[in-house]
Amino acid sequence: MLKTIAILSCMIISCNFCFCQMLPQFDTFKGKAYDLDFREVHKIYGDFIYDNPVITEIEWDKIDVSERFMDEAFPDIDRQRNFGIELHSTLKINQDACYEFILDSDDGSIFWIDKQKVVDNGGLHKMTEKRDTIFIKKGKYPVKLWYYQALPDKYGFIFQAHNVGQNCSKKLETPIEPPKPKREKITLKNEVYFDVNQHQVKEGAKLDLTKIGQEIRQKNPQKILIVGHTDNTGKAEYNLDLSLKRANAIKDYLAAQITLPHISYSIKGLGEKAPLHSNDSEEGRQKNRRVEIILTY
Repeated sequence: MLKTIAILSCMIISCNFCFCQMLPQFDTFKGKAYDLDFREVHKIYGDFIYDNPVITEIEWDKIDVSERFMDEAFPDIDRQRNFGIELHSTLKINQDACYEFILDSDDGSIFWIDKQKVVDNGGLHKMTEKRDTIFIKKGKYPVKLWYYQALPDKYGFIFQAHNVGQNCSKKLETPIEPPKPKREKITLKNEVYFDVNQHQVKEGAKLDLTKIGQEIRQKNPQKILIVGHTDNTGKAEYNLDLSLKRANAIKDYLAAQITLPHISYSIKGLGEKAPLHSNDSEEGRQKNRRVEIILTY
């Protein structure tokens, strides 16, 4: 159920006409706090945050952490510095209008609506307020907030939103999602194409691989990724090297058959790192020994 951060208010304008403003509503803000080292905090924001340990999960009805010294606890986080918080919610707009969003934070914070950055209060700074106004049409929108803390000796994180009428120039742009690339995977059994511990394509398998190359040429992909896999028999380093050499052998043979210059090729050897089945049985090990051809259109 939507958590209302504001209710109907009435505003008197210069012509003494009173009109009601439907104010924005948000779901509960949910997200995670991440453990960041000081160098990563300086990066402000990016996918790198997901490579870091999660300190805790958070659910807040509102974002109102007033400025305070670090010896006072930050709500729900047993941490004083070098952390970041990513929160998600749904924004409900009941009236086409201009809306002002305000971030007041130490060290920094960012607010997005539907992947569009609306307020950027970034930078390592003391408690600083940043606001922006944008026209939004009636509807529901995903939103995201990012807050990060690094420098002593204070922190704070306050978020507010208001309906401010009809006069603003900036509009929320509906993002155009690029079409997701189509992917197709062809799996080759190592036993068919390679002798044990070898990476040269078998003579008896070349006709079959030629047919696969002709089929790929007709499909006309943009990219081809070839990934080699082994079972866990033998040393991991040897398996990794063998899987890469087999992937490269398949790539070289297919490229000679396909002969389309626009196709981008890449190879990867994963050795025994990505089994499809348990290596505890011969049947499972046999299925894990493979080369995957991944086509992207």
